[in-house]
Amino acid sequence: MLATSRPAQAKLAAQLSAPSRMGWLMAVAVAFLMIHMVAGTIWLRASANEAATSRHEAISSSYD
Repeated sequence: MLATSRPAQAKLAAQLSAPSRMGWLMAVAVAFLMIHMVAGTIWLRASANEAATSRHEAISSSYD
């Protein structure tokens, strides 16, 4: 039976968990970017709709 020291076991555990931590970090970063892209798209569409509505109201008021 092979006996390993505590520091060696801790180092092995840290090496095994490092890719898992990197995976979680990447998942959070991707989710952050996606949420901001969707929010930006919604904001731009709302701004475009508001601009179109005010342009339509300005044209309508000029005919009154």
